[in-house]
Amino acid sequence: MTSPRFIEFVCKHDEVLKCFVNRNPKIIFDHFHFLLECPELMSRFMHIIKSQPFKDRCEWFYEHLHSGQPDSDMVHRPVNENDILLVHRDSIFRSSCEVVSKANCAKLKQGIAVRFHGEEGMGQGVVREWFDILSNEIVNPDYALFTQSADGTTFQPNSNSSVNPDHLNYFRFAGQILGLALNHRQLVNIYFTRSFYKHILGIPVNYQDVASIDPEYAKNLQWILDNDISDLGLELTFSVETDVFGAMEEVPLKPGGGSILVTQNN
Repeated sequence: MTSPRFIEFVCKHDEVLKCFVNRNPKIIFDHFHFLLECPELMSRFMHIIKSQPFKDRCEWFYEHLHSGQPDSDMVHRPVNENDILLVHRDSIFRSSCEVVSKANCAKLKQGIAVRFHGEEGMGQGVVREWFDILSNEIVNPDYALFTQSADGTTFQPNSNSSVNPDHLNYFRFAGQILGLALNHRQLVNIYFTRSFYKHILGIPVNYQDVASIDPEYAKNLQWILDNDISDLGLELTFSVETDVFGAMEEVPLKPGGGSILVTQNN
């Protein structure tokens, strides 16, 4: 359904499809779901998709995600002892990273069973507690993986995360946990910046996305765009200065950006 010829056909007749969908939006989930399975087609109908109730979009997502998969309810069926994630409560982040990295991915998608070392409890209550604790640990400053943005409620990857020698393994683990939470409908208490969500989805970011990270910087960028800077003598280059543990470092925004002046023309 997403062959080049089919996409070309839909694009050619998208006005007709939009008339159908606008008249009865729910058919986009029931009969025109191919529009949701191709990014190029989805972008043409995004305004209609966004206007649908979140519940309907969520239901379609999980139906699509779990179609053809075996029952994922692990609570009501016997659990193989080898499939239980045995973690230590006092080192939950590190021990969870270790056991999840060794676990069978296909089985994790089917269901999760967690037990804390030295405790007998199991079941969905323990799984929810595990996800809740990990969601806080992922953004724990001690691991230097994420930093809080200017709004105080969202997080973004820490540009200095390399101070933690295990940061790449931990980032991979954080992605696994968030993916499993999404797969199993588990709530996590983490909110990321808009620009980071765009990176995850492969959507290009723009300067307006900077506002949630640094409002003052975004305001300055907007001023530069709105005004002629030719005669102001700002001597701006395509580079930024960043604080790396107290030392300022210049980071080029493009190859050789540190020696390219920003002008009204570029």
